[in-house]
Amino acid sequence: MENEKIPVVLAWPTESSKQVKVWCPFCKKWHYHGSACDGHRCSHCVGHTPFSDTGYDLKFVTNNFLEKD
Repeated sequence: MENEKIPVVLAWPTESSKQVKVWCPFCKKWHYHGSACDGHRCSHCVGHTPFSDTGYDLKFVTNNFLEKD
């Protein structure tokens, strides 16, 4: 995995704010992760997907991210 580039995915807060959710373009469903902060996570994909090999880095979405100029 040393030479593989780790993808960055957007992490959205859940209503409880204790977890984040990530939309998986391969599984076509939300994956949930604990701890609402940026960082590397293993994928929760069912079956083998490109995320299975590398996992992904979370980029937590904030209100500032959503504001438009």
